Amino acid sequence: STVNSPAPMIVAKRDSVTVALVAKRKSDGALLLCLTSIEDKRAPPEGANKYIRAKVLCAGTLIEPIPGRPGHCRLFTASLIDPAAYVPHSLIKMIAPTRALEIANFGKMAKDRAAKKPPRLGNLLHHKQL
Repeated sequence: STVNSPAPMIVAKRDSVTVALVAKRKSDGALLLCLTSIEDKRAPPEGANKYIRAKVLCAGTLIEPIPGRPGHCRLFTASLIDPAAYVPHSLIKMIAPTRALEIANFGKMAKDRAAKKPPRLGNLLHHKQL
């Protein structure tokens, strides 16, 4: 996946090479998405196109239905990422609110799923597929 820097004069753009696991819990239909970095010979070499390769040490999202509230769900997300270079704290504080927008994209995925459209996790998470 690639991430363009919101402040390219201060922080370089990043890429990462990850593998994802998507699992569905049989008891209630909850979805779990897990990601971690891998090495893959199909990926561009580290440093290609002036990207710094970040490492996703562990990342995951759990989407589970709320009992007694049809059409509603809880979303839990956590990530531990090594950006592989310095990122100013002030920039991190500026970017943090955009995570809420990414979470809103899960709402679109849920509506598409209810309408029987296949989910497109790659686009919703802003990831590029190899």
